[in-house]
Amino acid sequence: EAVSGSSSGGSSSMWRIISEQVSHHPPITATAMEGQADGGGSFFSVGNTACTPVFCGNYIKVAMSTDSMIKLTLPSGGMMEEYVIASLPSLYLRGVLGMGPQFCEWGGKMRIECACTGLVGSIDFKTTGLFGSGQCHRIKGSVGAVSQHRGKTANFYTISGAWNTRVVATRVGSTEEMELLRTPDGETERSAERRELPPVLPYTMPS
Repeated sequence: EAVSGSSSGGSSSMWRIISEQVSHHPPITATAMEGQADGGGSFFSVGNTACTPVFCGNYIKVAMSTDSMIKLTLPSGGMMEEYVIASLPSLYLRGVLGMGPQFCEWGGKMRIECACTGLVGSIDFKTTGLFGSGQCHRIKGSVGAVSQHRGKTANFYTISGAWNTRVVATRVGSTEEMELLRTPDGETERSAERRELPPVLPYTMPS
């Protein structure tokens, strides 16, 4: 079954997506998304994501793997950049046997690479532990460039925070923070619970 829809988000930008589960055993979902921002430039992403659940006692780990690509056309000069999603974090369902709190969280590393610029971005999703005693939804990451001679990454920015409250980037060697994500006005944190999805709009992706 395919799911499609579009949204303008109350602005002049337009975003469209179509997603379909193309395999049940193993479960694989194919997705295509495109959009254009208010200030110009465009976004296009296509790929597939597979998941493998593993029962680990009081929690279930859903390992995620992907073969996805993102193309960005920048507003200035119309330069196109192509990114590859190299890895995704796993989803953890805690407290399935009733021991400790019941909640979901992400854990593991997400890595995105850009061949044309040599830039690499990585985010490590921190877990709370077996019984949920730590802080939820913490992340720590970096943005840097891979050295062609040594194969190591020289970081330009570090990333920290919690994805349901506030995320900031700090330039290496500086203390000035650049806010990447914040909660909506009047809210202490972004909801991480299940919400009802809006009605599906009919849409066919261009060939």
